Amino acid sequence: MPDPHATLVAYTDAVARGDDKAIFALMTNHDRQTMRRQEVAQQLRDARRELTEQAVTLRARAFRPLETTAQVKLQNGEISTLELENGQFRVASADVLPAAARTPTQALTQLRTVLVRRSYAGLLRVLSRDTRHAVERDLTSLLAGLQAAESWQIVVEGNKAIVQVPGGHKVVLQQEGGEWRIDDFD
Repeated sequence: MPDPHATLVAYTDAVARGDDKAIFALMTNHDRQTMRRQEVAQQLRDARRELTEQAVTLRARAFRPLETTAQVKLQNGEISTLELENGQFRVASADVLPAAARTPTQALTQLRTVLVRRSYAGLLRVLSRDTRHAVERDLTSLLAGLQAAESWQIVVEGNKAIVQVPGGHKVVLQQEGGEWRIDDFD
């Protein structure tokens, strides 16, 4: 991609020279279709002092490097984000690749994607560090308690069962069609 600063320098130079032809050439196709070159020349003559001041201000400003992103919507509704880096677009987020959400909308889109996929690993990737560690600690503790089958305290009442699991966890089960299913756990 061309350096936008080169265009800015060319514009400020053209203003300084009073070169309406160069200014007209720097305009977008759309603007060149809506304004004739003679109109640009007239505006340059009428607002020369103001345009010169603007050009001086533009030249004096320090500009950040160009930051450009492109979003591509896939057929399944997911969005891949590309970022311009050193003149080439690079994948910032796509599918199951780790991504750095730069906006709340991007974070929510990533959450939707991992939930649609039922991806536990993806869910952990989109959680904040503290929440991710809390979820992992809770699940590790629950797993440790579930490995100690001899210490489970199971209370069955009809088609419900409550199990106190070592580590302070409780699992609630529900019998459905003759099969026991996990109804809730904490």
